[in-house]
Amino acid sequence: MLDFANCLGSWRPDFLVEDGEEGDEIFRITEINARFSFNGFIHEAYGQEVINRSVNAVGSDWVGATDHKTILNGLFGLFDPSRPLYLLKGTEPGIDIHMFADAVRSRYGIGPRIIRPEDLRMLATDDSKTGRRLYCDAKELIPDVQAPRIKAENGEVWEEIRQVGLELHQKELASLDPEMLHQVALRCFNDMRTILLVHDKRMLGIIREEVPRLMERRVLTPEQGAVLNKGIVETIIPGSQAMHDLIGDSATAPHLRHGYILKPIRSGKGDGIVFGDDIENDEWISRLRDLASPRLVAGVSCVVQRRIVPREYDLLLKASVGAVKYPLVGTYHVTNGILLGLGTDKTASHVELPRLNPNMKFNQVIAALATTAVAIDWLPTVPLHARQITSGAKYECHEDCGYAILGADQDGYCTNSTWTDLFDGCLECANEFNIWQYYGDGVTEAAEPCDLDATPAAANSTTNATASTGASATDTTASPTSSGTAEASDEASGAGLNKPTTLVLGAAMLAAVQFL
Repeated sequence: MLDFANCLGSWRPDFLVEDGEEGDEIFRITEINARFSFNGFIHEAYGQEVINRSVNAVGSDWVGATDHKTILNGLFGLFDPSRPLYLLKGTEPGIDIHMFADAVRSRYGIGPRIIRPEDLRMLATDDSKTGRRLYCDAKELIPDVQAPRIKAENGEVWEEIRQVGLELHQKELASLDPEMLHQVALRCFNDMRTILLVHDKRMLGIIREEVPRLMERRVLTPEQGAVLNKGIVETIIPGSQAMHDLIGDSATAPHLRHGYILKPIRSGKGDGIVFGDDIENDEWISRLRDLASPRLVAGVSCVVQRRIVPREYDLLLKASVGAVKYPLVGTYHVTNGILLGLGTDKTASHVELPRLNPNMKFNQVIAALATTAVAIDWLPTVPLHARQITSGAKYECHEDCGYAILGADQDGYCTNSTWTDLFDGCLECANEFNIWQYYGDGVTEAAEPCDLDATPAAANSTTNATASTGASATDTTASPTSSGTAEASDEASGAGLNKPTTLVLGAAMLAAVQFL
């Protein structure tokens, strides 16, 4: 395997912000998400593109906190686009992984194949360093997946896997045959050490425990040690002396538990977190005693973290509601040790939050959040699926209809030739692509002050053809075939990406993730 320093993979640390003694903002990392390498990347990139264009358009002093191209390039830099790409997923429904597959296809012209653990196959061979090659059962052939294929004795067509991304829970990894897991680990572009160790909540506690020794050995400077101690929330790991001390202190000071939370060591998304003040002290002490040993117990093992009382920020979510004070959960993206930028913030009216980037000013986050929040009112108008269409006539139709709605906010739009062209374009294509159901009300409302007829043209039956067929599934190859090298494509950039509808589409999608 590669040296870990050269393949750190995808990390998404979460942070909270609490008030310092002098009213300043103190950022605390509460966990590192590394289980699923795609999570948040595509939503963040599309949404950030929206925000940056919106901020630039109004000519203010605000700036976007992140460059969307940097986010995408960091994610795409995890794998080799010259090789066929496989995405191994299990029970996790996933969001970004599906958008990632579409983005890879648009950018590189290669179609990642999404496979399940039960599709994996191995073949003993003398020409492999490990003595085995990894394959999947290609139940149906995908034209843009150009991988070496063989026909197995049982009649299955197998495609060789040379690189794979994972979206599997730990128990799904553990259920794989050990040798199969070994082969997957050798080809996984998000290193298995990242998935199993960096994601583990105990890692933060271990780092804090090791800081003094690392400074003594001059691995860390005193300044670096201070940054880690300040930037990582206090995390007590099972079996540690700090855990034993907490058990004793909790017995004599019952209210001590109010300042702590229990967090399962391998969970994500806030699953299984227990706040000390939500349970009685007897149960609290019982739970702590289960953590007196470092031995891992499924469903029991947790870390204990100091409870962060998050700072609240003024947010304008809807004009009809006005400003509200909400806490925020922040995150940032890192690939192979390189900071890519801030990620999607989350909030709720009452939420206990886990997420830090000390190099970013928090007002940049607020600017991005406030800009995005206005898109919530557009969610019924601009459906989330529209953003998945990145080019072509249907995409342009979405643009025309969206612009027709947005442009109605401008003075004198009825006599603006650009707006009328967009309006006419929307009426001509909306039925053809079956999107009038999403834009009809908004376009009709925009047309009324202009005394315009907002009746869409009838769909042209000659253009409503089914998708063209590619290679037939019967075109299987009985012997191994060579893998072709896909040429990179810049088509994903699209000629219309500088239009305001694209901004609303992406903002609506990002807003949905943040607030719905």
